[in-house]
Amino acid sequence: NVANLQLARAATRDREMAIRTALGAGRARLMRQLLTESLLLAFAGAALGLVFAAWAVDALVGLAGDAAPRAAEVALDGRALAFTIAVAAGTGIAFGIVPALAASRPDLHDSLKDGGRGTTSARGRLRKALVIAEVALSLVLLVGTGLMVRSFLRLRAVDPGFRADHALALSISLPVADSKPTDADKERFVRFFNDADARIAALPGVTAVGGINYMPLSGNTTDLLFELAGFTPADPADKPDCQSREVAGDWF
Repeated sequence: NVANLQLARAATRDREMAIRTALGAGRARLMRQLLTESLLLAFAGAALGLVFAAWAVDALVGLAGDAAPRAAEVALDGRALAFTIAVAAGTGIAFGIVPALAASRPDLHDSLKDGGRGTTSARGRLRKALVIAEVALSLVLLVGTGLMVRSFLRLRAVDPGFRADHALALSISLPVADSKPTDADKERFVRFFNDADARIAALPGVTAVGGINYMPLSGNTTDLLFELAGFTPADPADKPDCQSREVAGDWF
């Protein structure tokens, strides 16, 4: 898209380039000027992108909280800056070289005529090819997006075996020194959750309050190994295990 816009912009400067050429400007000098303009545009876009990225990273890290592991370590560093500069330079050169080549070879006879504003057939074919490529890529993107949305809707329609509507879930993790709960900590936990259950149950509109150690479909599990009478697995790794949940109150 940027290359096509650059070609369209170059088409309006045919007369300017023809005058510069007639006054003695060489092709290499014209290409340097046009590539410099393209690089300035690319780096201006990259600078705006970095400003937006810095704001977005802070916002996303704040929203993620403790939900995403090591979210606090996400930040813009020297590698991100170097990558952005490299992409900006590559974009400026890649999308500026074709318009620069086209504009640096103006048709002096046609361009210097009064009102001469034509577009060469070669440049017109190139712009048409870019439009075709854009439409093709957009079509692939739209098809992929449609398939992803369809898959997401089908996943949303799967019956999980329980009703989750009119339910509110809260994740609570009580602090423990050195991550090693003592008997006093365990008693504190019991008091806290008993008090929380009673206070939540007393809220208007609440019909049931319960608790569980891991939410269903959260990806967190507790596996317990067990033995079957008369069964000895040939491989210890094949020993049967089960997932367990600890529930309290009116969970069901």
